[in-house]
Formats: sequence, structure tokens, C-alpha cells
Amino acid sequence: MLQTTVAEEAASRTQLPKRPTPAVTLFVAADGKDADPGTRQQPFGTLQRAREEIRKLKQHGGLPEGGVAVQVGGGQYKVAETFTLDPEDSAAETAPIVYRACKGETPTFTGGVRLAGFRPVQDANVLKRLPEAARGRWCRWISGHMASRTPDR
Repeated sequence: MLQTTVAEEAASRTQLPKRPTPAVTLFVAADGKDADPGTRQQPFGTLQRAREEIRKLKQHGGLPEGGVAVQVGGGQYKVAETFTLDPEDSAAETAPIVYRACKGETPTFTGGVRLAGFRPVQDANVLKRLPEAARGRWCRWISGHMASRTPDR
């Protein structure tokens, strides 16, 4: 039986290169404003604004050695559109772009819209078109199957 030590196992693994210390750090906060400069004291309000600032850096001389870190503060971020990164948002090994949560914080991004005002169908003509199992119930469909709920919820 072959036995190896923890040190031998660790030495045999592929080592990732050490990430350089970022030359620029931008901050995003749930209560930030995109008109602000993206500092710790005056953070941006969206990831899109931080991405635009990085694009400006690239257009005006390129990314600095060490790259850019985007620190995202904890809280609820309401999102109206998908955050995308395109080929123009790529970086280099010596100048990476890293988006990450601030240490000990948990940002949460939500993009749904809360709907309200639902009530059971009363119209007899509409009820005729519904599957019998759905009549008089609050219903939702999951993977093509009805998952019913009681009318009081």
C-alpha cells in the first residue's frame, strides 16, 4: 500500500499563480449612487457602473499593473437587466479584474417583479376553459404539472 503525506499530496497539485495586489479598487454598495466616484466612502450603486469605469480605464492607457478589484458590499440589489461581461471586459494575467463580495458581507441580487392582486376566477366562461382540477384553487405549474395551493394563500 502506497502512503503519501499531506505535504506530498499538496506538492503534486497544480499551483495557481499568485494574484497580484490590485492597483485600483472600486466599491459598489446597495445604497451607493452611480454618480459617485466608486470609493469606499462614496461607492457606485451597480455592477454596471463599476464595469463602465473599468472600460474607461482600459480606453485611457489600459489596466494598471495589478489590475482592478471590485468590492461589492452586502445588501439587496434590485436588478432590472442582466449583468454581462463581454470580450472587451477581459483582463491580463498581470492585470486581472476581480469582482467579489466585501469580506464578511453577502450581496443579494434580485431581478423579479412582485405581482399582487390575484384572486380566484369568478367568470363562468373562463372557469369552463380551466382544467377541472384548477377550478376554485390558486394554482401554479411546475415542469408541466399543476402544484396546487389552498384558496386562502
